[in-house]
Amino acid sequence: MERPSTMPRPNPLALLSICAAAMATPSGAQSYDVVLGGRTLGQIALRDAGSQQRLQANLNNTPFGVFDGSFVATSSDAQAPHVYTGISRSTRKSRDITTIASGGRIIETRIAPHDERTAMSDPEAVPKGVLDPVEAFAAFASTSECPAALRFYDGRRVIGITPEKRMTEGEAVTCSYAYRVEAGPGHLSPLRISSFTLHATYAPAGASRGLASLAVKTGPFSLRIER
Repeated sequence: MERPSTMPRPNPLALLSICAAAMATPSGAQSYDVVLGGRTLGQIALRDAGSQQRLQANLNNTPFGVFDGSFVATSSDAQAPHVYTGISRSTRKSRDITTIASGGRIIETRIAPHDERTAMSDPEAVPKGVLDPVEAFAAFASTSECPAALRFYDGRRVIGITPEKRMTEGEAVTCSYAYRVEAGPGHLSPLRISSFTLHATYAPAGASRGLASLAVKTGPFSLRIER
C-alpha cells in the first residue's frame, strides 16, 4: 500500500497559482489539464466574460485528496478602479484576496484571514504598473510567441518573470523564463521557495495555434498545464 512520503510535498494549488500567475483569447474559454508527475490532478479554464476575465481551477485527484480544492480569480476590465479577486479553497487552507488599482497603482489590498497579510500587503509598498495574476496568466495565452518580461502582484508578494531562452522544434516554440519573488515571502510555506523555471510551449500553426503547455519546475517537481 502506498504511504505518504515524509519529504515535504509541493501544494499543487500553490504551484497552480504560480502557473496561473505566469492563457486568454479575445472571447470564449480555454481549458487545460493540470498534471503533476504524470498524474492528472484536475482542470483549469480561463474565460473572457466581457466585463471581466475569470480563471477557475478545480483539483479533485491529488494523492490521498490532501490538496484537493479550487482556485477562482477574476480581473475586471474597468480602468478605474481595476479590481482583482482571488479565492482559494482546499483541504489545508482557505484564503480570499482582493486588490484595487487606480492610475496604475495599487490603492487597496484586502486579505482574509488577516494573518495571511504580509509586508507587501501594504499598497504603498507595491511598485507602480504591476499586473494582477489573471492579467499575467492571460499574457502567456494571448500570443503564439514568447511574451515579454512582466511583473505582477498577488496581494502578498511582487513577482518578476523574465525571458531567458527561446527554442524551436519543428513548428513548436518553447520559451523559458526565470520566475522570481522580488518582494514578499516565497511560495510553499514552510519551504519559502522564491525562484522557479517556467517553460511555455506554443504551437503556432493550425487549429492548435496558441499556448500548448505551461510548466513550473523546481527541484524534482514539475507541474504542467496541458491542452
